[in-house]
Amino acid sequence: MRSETTDLRPWSITKSEWDGYGEDHPGSRKAGCVTKLIALLAGIGFMFLPKLLVAFAGTPAPPPGIDSAFRNLGIGFIAVLLIVELAQYLSRRRWRSIRPIVWESHGCVCPWCKVRVDEQPCARHGFAREDQPKLVAYWEALPTRASADAYRSLAELRRTARRRPLVWRVTEPFTRARLASAIAANDPTATPLARLRASLPWIGVKLGIGAIALAVALWLLPRGVTLSTLSGCWPYLLFSPLLVLMGPLVRVGRLRCTNCDQLCTGAHPTRCPECGTDLTKPAAVRRDEELQSKRLLLLIPLALAFLVSRFQDSLVGTLPTPLRNAYWTSVRPPYDYWQRLAPSLMTQAEVDEAALLLIECAKPGKNRPLFDFSFLDNAQKAGKLGAATLESAARAIVQATIEVERADEGLRATVRPAFGELILPGRITPRLVFGGVSVDGGPWSAPADWSLFLHDVEPFWRENGQLPALPEEKLVFRADLGELPAGTHTLRARCWIVLHAEAWVRYTPSFEGSGGLLPPAGATVYELPLETTFESR
Repeated sequence: MRSETTDLRPWSITKSEWDGYGEDHPGSRKAGCVTKLIALLAGIGFMFLPKLLVAFAGTPAPPPGIDSAFRNLGIGFIAVLLIVELAQYLSRRRWRSIRPIVWESHGCVCPWCKVRVDEQPCARHGFAREDQPKLVAYWEALPTRASADAYRSLAELRRTARRRPLVWRVTEPFTRARLASAIAANDPTATPLARLRASLPWIGVKLGIGAIALAVALWLLPRGVTLSTLSGCWPYLLFSPLLVLMGPLVRVGRLRCTNCDQLCTGAHPTRCPECGTDLTKPAAVRRDEELQSKRLLLLIPLALAFLVSRFQDSLVGTLPTPLRNAYWTSVRPPYDYWQRLAPSLMTQAEVDEAALLLIECAKPGKNRPLFDFSFLDNAQKAGKLGAATLESAARAIVQATIEVERADEGLRATVRPAFGELILPGRITPRLVFGGVSVDGGPWSAPADWSLFLHDVEPFWRENGQLPALPEEKLVFRADLGELPAGTHTLRARCWIVLHAEAWVRYTPSFEGSGGLLPPAGATVYELPLETTFESR
């Protein structure tokens, strides 16, 4: 090991500053423990949120699927907390092992691979002993919280590295934009306009990455989950570009005692002249000074973002009805949205508007409402659920598609159902009945002797419902077409939406001799004709 240090640039900071870097102060440590405990309790509470709402808020009991969903989300939240805590612990442990080596070598340690370069050059990046001035400039900027200097030193090290790993070469444009933005945003001497102008490229990169992440989330997750999550943080996304204008909150000043804030009399003090504190202990001295005025400017957009996020439901409620419904259709309404609505106290127009929003959210693939609090049932009891609204709801939450596929014995028609949320009154469960298919206006095939509704096709209800699950082959309706002449053909399927009985009652349809449906007593029936054209070769 080389022991000569006369040709190395000396530290411009004290060992007390360096040893204190990366260590939490007692007050911060206590606050961190309290925060983690609150987050852990919040995760546990999230696991049992539906039961807590039923017990203390008097809300109706949610479907079992809601319980399992909240439980899984709570478990996932707690798992993330534990993973983050473990990562922080391992990071602190590694840093404590590296910290004395950096000090003893006068900063001759590669910031990326953490190897000592005064003994032999860094294999991955090529840093050597002669690069010590650049290396020590980076290391000593960290404890002084000179963020602009730290980013500037990091950019200089990347630019002058003798070896450039493949990752560096691939990410060079993004890293250059990020470092330039970080230097500008933390430069206390730059004007707000200069900071914003220099930060625009990296802001654009971050927005592009965010758009890609959103597209991936929309592809992998249900649309309602992604947009509902985004709705809670969009105010912060709106105000985040403004933070660039706020500039650094902390600037580097003169050396002072951490305990009493008294300025030190020398560059390497040993004891505070004011309070007598031993200034050689870790974190006994500091140089950072908080700018109160800029801290206030930073808190203003954060406070506005919090207020907008906290009261966004009320703000959205003041929008005109078309805009409000369009917003809640894209982003799931609050869970208690319909709980606050009393159809008996609303006008017919208000009931129709709320019902339209509920129907739109309940469609297959839409943001299914977490709780509808029997809104349409209460509207029916109040005499304000019109026939047109009932039909719109039935046609919205019971849909089907028809397609032609090749089977071993020839062509085969398949009708696939799609069900939305069961928002109708419990006594009129919407069901789909299949009455056969017809090719080019020919005779109708045989109808199916069973009907389908949401609980038949929903995986959770198939495993946990009161009714025995139907076989897999009965979850769609099929009819064999045989071999057809070459050419274009028109395929029609006759189906019906039947509103009949409770969800725990299996409905078996009956048909006339001609294949028409015989509706059960008291049921409401809507025809659902399907048609498609296909080529036969």
